Order: sequence, then structure tokens, then C-alpha cells
Amino acid sequence: MGLSFLITSDQYTIVAFGMVLLIPSAQPVYSREVKSRMYSPTAYYFASTLSSITVYCMYPILVSALTFYPLDFTEGSITDMLQWMSIMIMMALVGLTVGQFIGTVIYTSEIALQILTQSMTLIWLGAGLLANTADTSNILILFLTYTSPLRYGCELSMRRILAGKK
Repeated sequence: MGLSFLITSDQYTIVAFGMVLLIPSAQPVYSREVKSRMYSPTAYYFASTLSSITVYCMYPILVSALTFYPLDFTEGSITDMLQWMSIMIMMALVGLTVGQFIGTVIYTSEIALQILTQSMTLIWLGAGLLANTADTSNILILFLTYTSPLRYGCELSMRRILAGKK
């Protein structure tokens, strides 16, 4: 479970921090250009999201391609590697959307980083520490467990790691 947690949280964290710093730093240019009616907010966020996806999806592709065979999975076909890669890409896309949301709502990059760090602590708690809780647990703990995107990424990557083992 530790390998699964570290790999999926790495994909999420790297991209989320990149996006949360991108939006506030571009805010003065964005405000000036929207005020001068160069483009609409929808066009800006659409273009920003598409360009960020192309840049930030390279990291999970490289990491999964470089780690799949050295980790010596029991089932090591190209299809299995593409499944492993798709799990990493999905976690990076979740980090991208969370980082873009926080960066858009909070205009100051320092405050946005603090909010992202605190939200990641809650998401990590739901993914690892509190993942094996019983149904009789506190309602907050159950909420964190079932809403953490890292929990589902960890489960998917764990299934890929344990595939074919007896």
C-alpha cells in the first residue's frame, strides 16, 4: 500500500502545486486582457487547461514508463503498462483540476499554496491513514474516506501492482 500511495500522491501533488502557482501568477495579464476584451474568461480557462494538460501529462507518462519494468510487475505486458500509465495520468488530471480551482478562487499565491497544502492533508488522510475504517466510524472520517480521490487512485494502482500474484 505504501508504494501505491507514494506513486499516486506524487502524480497528484506535482501537478496540483504547478497549477496553483500558474493561475495567480498570470492574474495581472489575464485581468488586463479581459478588460481590453481580447478574449473571454471561458477562452482563457479553456486554453489554459488544454495547454496545462499537454505539459503536465508528460510527467506521469515518463514516470510510469520508467518505473513499470523496474518494479517487476507479475503481469508485465504492454497492456498492463498502459493501464498503469492511465492510472498515473488520471491522478495527474485530478491534481490539475484541484490546483486550477484553488488558483482561480484564491488570487494570492502564498494563500493558495497554504490552502492546497491543508486540503492535501485531508485528501491524504482519506487515502491512506483512514482508508481501513469501519462503517461505524465518525461521519467526518467516512466522508474523507469516500471523497478522497487519492483513495481511488491507490486502490487502482494496488490492483495493478497485485495483479497476477497469488
